[in-house]
Amino acid sequence: MKKIAIISPAAIGDIISISPLLRKLKRVYPNSRVNLYSYDGGFIENTKIDLLDEIITYGRITKIPLLFKQKLDILIGWGGLTRPLGYPKNFFYSLLITSLRAEKKIFYKSTEFPALRHINVCRLKLDILKKIDININESDYEPFIPFSFVEESYNIKIFLKNSVFHENTPKVVFHIGANKGVYSRMWSEKKWAEVVKFLVKQYKANVFFIGSYVDVDKTEKVIKLLDVPVINVVNKFTIPQTTALINEADLFISTNSGPMWIANALRVPQVVLCGPSKECWYPYIDGNRKIGIVRKKIDRKFCNPPCDDKQCRYGDNLCMKKIRVTDVIEAIKQLSALKSN
Repeated sequence: MKKIAIISPAAIGDIISISPLLRKLKRVYPNSRVNLYSYDGGFIENTKIDLLDEIITYGRITKIPLLFKQKLDILIGWGGLTRPLGYPKNFFYSLLITSLRAEKKIFYKSTEFPALRHINVCRLKLDILKKIDININESDYEPFIPFSFVEESYNIKIFLKNSVFHENTPKVVFHIGANKGVYSRMWSEKKWAEVVKFLVKQYKANVFFIGSYVDVDKTEKVIKLLDVPVINVVNKFTIPQTTALINEADLFISTNSGPMWIANALRVPQVVLCGPSKECWYPYIDGNRKIGIVRKKIDRKFCNPPCDDKQCRYGDNLCMKKIRVTDVIEAIKQLSALKSN
């Protein structure tokens, strides 16, 4: 049995973008044991991930000895850390991966390298296996939902039957936040409200808001600006329940966030406000997906190429402020995912 360890963040987007890698590992080494080690368990920590035997959060000091308990066959981790002097966790990470015992150690290249900024992370993460002579096919890059939501799908269908305001009209799911502390990706509450009003007026859309506890306040501020009915399930659904709801949507609209990756893996038509996000963190794009990317080019030192920072270095979030309501509406129309009523 191969013993394989992957050191990676465990947020929703990280897990889904790593799903092609997990699938390929299990196909090549079907009897392997694959564990993921993460400094922070993220929102996915209590969700059973298919193809992963265990998620171990080594940010908890009691779990650190588990990393050194046995020799690994393959260790996969990030390489080329970003601005290490600004992140003490990265220094700890560097010590960690150099100290672990493994037959083979292979590393992702950092997306800081200019040549990699335009390559989708699903490709970057899977291509690492080429270093150990594993052949990769184009179909291997396809991300998927790496956890079950069968039971949740049944319950969500009942929920929708009892919740929608208009029958036989589109269901549109919004996630208007981002990861905790990533304020540079935030868009104006007033603009979000205008998009919602357009969808309800033009399509009689049933609008749903999803998210975690970090999205509660911002979502409530948007809802207070509305004069149309919406359904707010922010901080009320588990990740599998949220996935089942997104799977029933006709359109998903968000910033660049974890739920964006869920919609992407489900091939739900989506409009994404990317702002400061690097192109490598765009949804996985192919000919089978309807995706509208909304972005404004800002010609400033730290804005072109996009910074991907949590906080705007200029303090004005100009890359998001420049996005107009009409830009988002035009992206919605171009997808042709909704029918007017």
